[in-house]
Amino acid sequence: MHGFLEHAMLEMRHVTKTYGAKRALDDLSLSVECGESVGIIGPNGAGKTTLFEVIAGVIPPDSGTCRFDGVGLAALPLSTLGYVAQSPYYYDSFSAFETLAFERTMRGIGCSDSDLDGLVREFCIQEFSGVRMRDLSGGMAKRVSLACAFMGEPEVIVLDEPLNDIDIQTMIVLKREIAEARGRGACLLVSSHVLDFFGDTVDRLIFIDKGRTVRELRCGDGDPETVYEELFLSR
Repeated sequence: MHGFLEHAMLEMRHVTKTYGAKRALDDLSLSVECGESVGIIGPNGAGKTTLFEVIAGVIPPDSGTCRFDGVGLAALPLSTLGYVAQSPYYYDSFSAFETLAFERTMRGIGCSDSDLDGLVREFCIQEFSGVRMRDLSGGMAKRVSLACAFMGEPEVIVLDEPLNDIDIQTMIVLKREIAEARGRGACLLVSSHVLDFFGDTVDRLIFIDKGRTVRELRCGDGDPETVYEELFLSR
């Protein structure tokens, strides 16, 4: 297990990202404390995926800073962050187990083959661990992607629409993994269009639109669906 720092946090300050004339992130700032899970909510095109891609280092911001424990994310070991992309990329010729082993190597994660076997069992990959990624269903591939994200107990976990393609069994596993990650002090960011999922998986909700934060809500302090309607359906 990594040594988590009691007062460390994930911080984004005044982050901007543009694509041509479109400003996907517009001077956006947010923070996530260690041991906190934050849900990101917004309509299509609000900037959720761009936000997650910046945090994951997939794309650089045009301006602003992204730090964990005061250190720029780009300077941290790859093992620090686990990421599920909305449309993950895989090497089609790799088996599910080979994909996990490749992830371990590429991110420099210090876990054994026995640890990988544990991930295979935890995410119910046993029956297709030897099957090539190109032959897996979307739900099977998503289990592999989730196992990669939680591998090595990363300090920062970013999940972009993790419910896409998954069944109830995988959802139960995902909720358990999120709870365990919160318990050991990880920072988590999760996006989903399924608002009910946030009820017992996040501490706080951030609503974004046009690349800006438009509302924050602590879980239990209001109804997310009502807030969503007020922000995005009544305009």
